[in-house]
Amino acid sequence: MAAFIGRSRDLGALRGLLDAPRSSVVRVTGPPGVGKSALVRRALRDYPGLYFVCPPLPAPIQAQALHRALLAHAAGEAKSFDPAAETDTPTWEQLATTIDALRRHSDRPWVLVLDDADRLQDARARYRRALATLRADVEGVPPVHIVLISRDAAAIEAKELGEDAEHLPVAPLTLREAAPFLPGNRPHHRLRAYAAFGGSPRVLSTLDKSVTVGTNVRRLLLDPNGALADLPLSWLERLVQTPSRYAAILSVLADGSTDWSTIHEGVPDLSRSGQLAPYLNRLSALGWLDTRVSVDAKPGSRARRYEVPDPFVRFWFRFVLPWRLTADPEAVGSYYTRVVRPGIETYMDSVMPTLARQHMAHSAIEVFGASARVTGGLWGDGVDIPVAGVLGNGSVFYGTCAWHGRDGAGDRALAALEEDVAHTRYGFGRQGRHRVIFTGRPAPTSLKRTVARRRDTLLVDARALLGTGR
Repeated sequence: MAAFIGRSRDLGALRGLLDAPRSSVVRVTGPPGVGKSALVRRALRDYPGLYFVCPPLPAPIQAQALHRALLAHAAGEAKSFDPAAETDTPTWEQLATTIDALRRHSDRPWVLVLDDADRLQDARARYRRALATLRADVEGVPPVHIVLISRDAAAIEAKELGEDAEHLPVAPLTLREAAPFLPGNRPHHRLRAYAAFGGSPRVLSTLDKSVTVGTNVRRLLLDPNGALADLPLSWLERLVQTPSRYAAILSVLADGSTDWSTIHEGVPDLSRSGQLAPYLNRLSALGWLDTRVSVDAKPGSRARRYEVPDPFVRFWFRFVLPWRLTADPEAVGSYYTRVVRPGIETYMDSVMPTLARQHMAHSAIEVFGASARVTGGLWGDGVDIPVAGVLGNGSVFYGTCAWHGRDGAGDRALAALEEDVAHTRYGFGRQGRHRVIFTGRPAPTSLKRTVARRRDTLLVDARALLGTGR
């Protein structure tokens, strides 16, 4: 699988930045496995430049390696210029001189990509000064763009690179983008697959579409030798020095979005609630945590909820880690049948709001004929609406989710939504107030009839979420 598949928006945004007439610095950040490097490599095909992976070595050796790569690139391109004098310990100013010479021999914007840029920690002050020198545009000379790729956004903060440094965060693929790689013959099976494996190309590339979702879970996640058996914990251990508290936080968030106090209760060795802040900030910088506020919240509101954006990480901490912690783990098949298979049905209730908000953010135009410009949730004062926002035409939408549409679950969810809508003034007096009910399982006839009788209500099922039908 090509890792950049489904990245058309990100690819277009990056190419737009690289086509800019002025030199720039672009930060590309995101969690492991989402395809940051593949995205940038794809974009770099259309531009002259050098792709350099920073080695995990001391700063002088990093500079030496980059200098050799620049000289080799110049030789390969048959550039006739006098680069910085070869030296065992080049300075970043000398490296900048070499890069400047390369761009002066180009007729298009020249791009230097520094992958794993967070490894330049020891040289931050020096390379920032060099980048500032390169960004001084010269009339008649093509611009130079520096692309910094990092899994840690805090390691290459914008304030250290200039206020106009661009930022392109790369997230896991959406459900629709990931759908071609998901196993499952029926739409709701593919929703289950996404809820278990998420949208990281690194994970999706391991799936076997010829077998069921359950078989993939047993082989890849529950089998101790499976390709994904320890992947989330391995990622975490490489990203942070002491992963235990981070793992405890992620275990709490595996049940879905929640508030600060609930997270604090799940980390018993933190005596004070305020001690959580550094851990939540770190997870946010790594792309492992989303912070949400109610769509009607005033600026600076502290009423926040936290959510792990990648369902794969949530699934692993929800089902795989607890099994690994048992003193005498039972057979894989037995654990799957007894715990995972029935537990997925409840787990889907926590994932559906994420899929619904994702749908409204990217595909609302199919439902309403207008894109959503605000998407989130609405809560407080006895109201808790998981999906809410504003369309481009000013209309407000309220959504509720029912993974099981049968046995009246969808009708009950719609009735509860109506009660919540009646108790909120959000969107009151705007062009319209729409209701949307999202279902994962096929909706029963009774729910379809209820929705059909209402002009202000729409039904979005698994087929519509996948983009295979309304």
